Amino acid sequence: MVYNLGASGLGHWVRRLQATLDDKGREIVLYKAVGTRSYAERKDELVRYGIPNERYYPLEPGSPLPDDFFKDLDIVYVASPNKFHKDQTLQALERDKVTVTEKTLATSRMDFEDVVTKIRMKKAESKVTIGLHYISKALTKEFGRMLPDLVKKYGLITRVSGTFFEETRDEDAKRTWLFKPENGGIAMDWIHPISIVSYTMGATRMTLKQARSYLVQPLYDEVYPTGFHVTYELVGEFFAESSLADIRVSKGLEVAHKKLRVIFQRATVDLNYISTDEEFDTGLRGEIVISSSEDKRVISPSGPLSYEPMIDDMLRMVKGGSPTLSLDDIVKIYDPEWQLQEEINRIRPLRDKGSINQFIKEGLSHHTG
Repeated sequence: MVYNLGASGLGHWVRRLQATLDDKGREIVLYKAVGTRSYAERKDELVRYGIPNERYYPLEPGSPLPDDFFKDLDIVYVASPNKFHKDQTLQALERDKVTVTEKTLATSRMDFEDVVTKIRMKKAESKVTIGLHYISKALTKEFGRMLPDLVKKYGLITRVSGTFFEETRDEDAKRTWLFKPENGGIAMDWIHPISIVSYTMGATRMTLKQARSYLVQPLYDEVYPTGFHVTYELVGEFFAESSLADIRVSKGLEVAHKKLRVIFQRATVDLNYISTDEEFDTGLRGEIVISSSEDKRVISPSGPLSYEPMIDDMLRMVKGGSPTLSLDDIVKIYDPEWQLQEEINRIRPLRDKGSINQFIKEGLSHHTG
């Protein structure tokens, strides 16, 4: 049987999903799409996806998804700008569609809790999930499998230090909506290290200790931050008392640098990430480097691209099963996100070159050697 998928929003999310669908076979077909530009403007892209004019729905920003869009669909993928996610997710659920929403169900704690309440009231927990591709990356999943044995051998985790810096890209310069508060800003766009610590590493509580934000790249935005530095106190089975997560994120730098360093009592483990596009192009999945007084090991994981678990979730849900992330998992992942977002909205971003350069220097120096 072939299941029909409709995408709200186009761009790199749908491009990667379609490429993965093509590789995995045709059990799910991208059948319809909604976008804010005309069919003529997106014709080359839509023809590649196999979507004719009559199955594409141009939409004014903020307008409800058309009723006809849902007809003949089994699955809805919400990949529009974040501020539309709440309404579009609820529309899909009202029509009893399996729904995968990219990254977030809503962009504020209040709206998020409203969506969660409505999902529970409809008893639709097995019909909706979110796309958080960093916890689906082969590198993250391999580390999660190794974690219990690492703790047995090297002791509890005492600190987590993450630097996730992205290079300046034309694509981000065109997506300036990312940085606006109504879309969740940089804190929402880069929830990924929080999701890894919460879900993969099993932190039962992440309590914000301090946060700073930075106007790193004025090309992207001259008002709202394009980088942040946050510290959380961590509680969980694998964490020592008073352990901390220290995370730096920025978009718009000269080079990319994406590393999560996990410090155990007797070892250090580095998760060296590569971009999703590089994974597509090279077949590589990054590296896990384990360093202790006894030895140093480098592990190069293999496994599916991060979009494959999303497709597997779609298939499980449409066949009556449950997604990988439970609604409770999603709520837990997002509690530290709301703490960070609320603090960033409260404070003023740092603009001076000295503070920004120090932020970048510290982020890089904490993950070398």
